[in-house]
Amino acid sequence: MLVSAIASVTASFVLSAILSSAGAVRYSDGVPVPSPAQLNYQRQEIVALTHFNMATFFRDGDPACDASNWAESQKPSSFAPTNLNISDWIVHYKAIGAKSAILTAKHGCGFLLWPTSVTLPNGENYGYHVGGKGGIGIDVAKEFVSKMQAAGMPHSFYYSLKDSFYLNANGDNVLPAKNLLPGQINVTQDEFEDISVAAVTELWSKFGDLTEIWFDGGISDRIKGKIVPLLNKLQPNAICMGAGIENSPNEVDWVGTETGMPKYPVWSTGCNKPGAGSTGVSPESATNFCPKCGDCTLQSPDHWFFMPGTPIKSLAEMIDMYHGTVGQNAVMELDFAIDRTGGIDPEHSTRYFEFGNWIRACYDKAVGASSWQLTNSVVLDLGKEGATIDRVIVQEDLSRGQRITGYTVEVLAPKSSTWETFTTGSSVGHKHISIADHSSTVAQIRLNVTGGVALPANVSISAFAPCPRQ
Repeated sequence: MLVSAIASVTASFVLSAILSSAGAVRYSDGVPVPSPAQLNYQRQEIVALTHFNMATFFRDGDPACDASNWAESQKPSSFAPTNLNISDWIVHYKAIGAKSAILTAKHGCGFLLWPTSVTLPNGENYGYHVGGKGGIGIDVAKEFVSKMQAAGMPHSFYYSLKDSFYLNANGDNVLPAKNLLPGQINVTQDEFEDISVAAVTELWSKFGDLTEIWFDGGISDRIKGKIVPLLNKLQPNAICMGAGIENSPNEVDWVGTETGMPKYPVWSTGCNKPGAGSTGVSPESATNFCPKCGDCTLQSPDHWFFMPGTPIKSLAEMIDMYHGTVGQNAVMELDFAIDRTGGIDPEHSTRYFEFGNWIRACYDKAVGASSWQLTNSVVLDLGKEGATIDRVIVQEDLSRGQRITGYTVEVLAPKSSTWETFTTGSSVGHKHISIADHSSTVAQIRLNVTGGVALPANVSISAFAPCPRQ
């Protein structure tokens, strides 16, 4: 629908939300709209994706445990931080501007960061957890939640339903028992799934309301009938990252790359199947609202769990990832690879603070900003003498859905009557940052909506002075 058609839509259209036959909440004008959880997720912009589990003490991988290290990695005592300091994690979360944090409560090895009451088929305790034989005896999950709550930050958990080296399962399937190693548990497919359901029941009921639940690679069809009702009962307001739950009002999709540089445009509408990744589809053809998670690492090459001696990305690379995710309507879920002491590695610490300081220095104060209701062409006035800028942020109010599908930004120099094109684009969403290859003095900035599914409820423009890339 072009501007002429958009302009014909008036403010009198019905604003009440209805349920479509597919179960997704939509406005009566047909635009997919977010649930409160999805809207909150989109507005967070940065989430701390914290990796700390048995893999920390062996190697990065999913699973990190294998035949070469299982003699040691099977022991709860091998998870042995010497100076667990979750409060310091939170200092670093806040340093980068993260609004919430996720912890890997269970990863591919099968080790649990809380002392579980779950039992094995023979009636014995699950055993492979922080409270197991020789374990540190610290309920890491509980301490994480307690420290996060004290800091006023929402908490979330990652639990891998697909893999457990301890239970001889990989990719949703229990492997043949003929290759079972000493210390692995021989279970049937049904028993593996029952243990998984029991474990997430504990995790989702013991630690309060979760903001986000990571389902890495989705939920298998075999277990979905047990997991989804449990999720709806225990954590109905949690974002479900990559779950692949049909008609879920809280689904978030993976953006399709872990580089922090997804291909533009990134839409907040349309989900792909779990693990496939997607930048979404235009709201013109989408049937659901679905924000995009742009997960990325600090370590380079990409490692999620701490690997001693691994180089880290430069500040310039971090800035590019910020613009590639947050600046293109995705949520940046940045890895925090906790080291073997249980803290933040000093080199990582320096980079996190540099990165957060750069974001604040660059974007905390605009040289000019304003917002408008229900319009297709707006002008931001920067004064008679103008201001020197090299970047512009355009934003939509996503509470009523993503509506813009095409736009241009033009600039007018002081004492000039000729508008020059600054940028053109399609997806705006929560935030789109456009950066020119050089700075210029600008008196006015004009936004023209050239396509959309309905007139935007609220559009804002902010202009910013040049800031160094590193």
